[in-house]
Amino acid sequence: MKTFLITIALISFSSFGQSGIYGKRTVVEFQGMGTMPIVYNALTGIQQLYKQQGTNLVDSRHVFEFGFRTGISHAFTNQFGLGLEFGFERQVMSAPSSVRLTYQNGSFSGERIFNIRHEKLRLNTFTFMPKIEISSRTNLLPIGLSHQIGVGYTRASVGERDYLLLLENPNNDTITSPIETGVINYEDTYTGFTFMYQISMRTPVTDQLMISYGIRYNANFVRQTRPINGPNPVGQLELINDVRRRRNFSFIQLNVGIAYAL
Repeated sequence: MKTFLITIALISFSSFGQSGIYGKRTVVEFQGMGTMPIVYNALTGIQQLYKQQGTNLVDSRHVFEFGFRTGISHAFTNQFGLGLEFGFERQVMSAPSSVRLTYQNGSFSGERIFNIRHEKLRLNTFTFMPKIEISSRTNLLPIGLSHQIGVGYTRASVGERDYLLLLENPNNDTITSPIETGVINYEDTYTGFTFMYQISMRTPVTDQLMISYGIRYNANFVRQTRPINGPNPVGQLELINDVRRRRNFSFIQLNVGIAYAL
């Protein structure tokens, strides 16, 4: 694979001169990215993922996840450049399996924890990342094969939507508090950092337009930020841990897109 990329790079250099792409060194880039959450699926056997099927929930495994990145970079020399990148990822993860509710059974009322089955959650993550770009002496930034290294700030939150939730209530108690508001606090955010290394390739197709593609390796670190006000659901710790697992096990991504030289 690396030999193939280097071959394309050599062809590109012979076609587009010895100073960037026709002397242009600033690049605006847009990429779509995808990943298969194989590791996460393997580790969620206990915390099952569910998807909606009519009015019921059935077992689920998520096969493919997506996102996009856009950014700008500038090659200061043929081998060194700097850039800024903004990214968005849409992932899925398991939901809390319990909720604290008030109930009434005959003349007796109280509060206790009920087990639930909850449709899988959408996790939305935004990333802002400065990065450096390095190539070997045989390459000419911004075209060809390069290595990118970056450290970014991330902000994740659970996407609010009409999830299906099924309550396990063997005693047929009358629930006297809203179920949905006791499971997830959508105001919670989970901030953190991501460290990335990417092998990237840009192949010119015109004097300004390039196709870009590559593979990226991530190391993610997540912490929770509590809102100033709001309830603290009983499944909150479970949710925090799963957000961390979901982000931490997203460490390999493939990307493809276009780049435009200015």
